[in-house]
Formats: sequence, structure tokens, C-alpha cells
Amino acid sequence: MPVVKTIKQHKLLLDTHVFIWLIEGNTTLPRTVRNSIDSLVAEESLLIAAISIWEIGMLVEKKRITLPMDVREWVERALTALQN
Repeated sequence: MPVVKTIKQHKLLLDTHVFIWLIEGNTTLPRTVRNSIDSLVAEESLLIAAISIWEIGMLVEKKRITLPMDVREWVERALTALQN
């Protein structure tokens, strides 16, 4: 039987709405959740699905959400913010 020498680090895939709330600073996310996400960002353990980027574009196009800038710029800034 193989012996596990290291515990694999878990990754977290954010839901599209949680991603938007996080970037926009929405208080829907409790501080404890935001702190946990910040820890995962620091550990490079946070994932955003490509389909979430598409979904954000569709939500804006259908006027279900509004962003303070063009979708492409918002996504670029959001992904950059998660890397810092």
C-alpha cells in the first residue's frame, strides 16, 4: 500500500457570482469568507473557470448586471487584482 508523503493542496473554484461579489466588494460575502479567499489567493489555490468570464459577458449583455467599465477591462483588472 502506497504511503502518502505530502498532502495535496486543495483548490477552490469560485462561482461566477461569488467572483463578481468579491471583486466588487459586495457585502453579501461575509468577512470570514473574504479572508478565506484572500488566503487561497496568497497560496495560488483560487481558480476562476473560463465559462465564468463568458457568463459575466452574457450577464452584462442581458442587462442582469452592470459593471463600472467595459467587460473586457473589468475582467482584466479583476484577474490582475487576484494575482496581487
